[in-house]
Amino acid sequence: MIGVESVLEIQFLKRQGLNNTQVARRVGVDRKTVRKYLNQGIDPPSPPVR
Repeated sequence: MIGVESVLEIQFLKRQGLNNTQVARRVGVDRKTVRKYLNQGIDPPSPPVR
């Protein structure tokens, strides 16, 4: 799982017009991970409950 900052960065870069591959390269994650977090919606992931 990536951090909240990374999810927000992914969403910001996508709004800037970059495609998923370009976003993935800038953030340092796989393009499938970018797609996953963009499809989840606006809310960043919450930390797991212990």
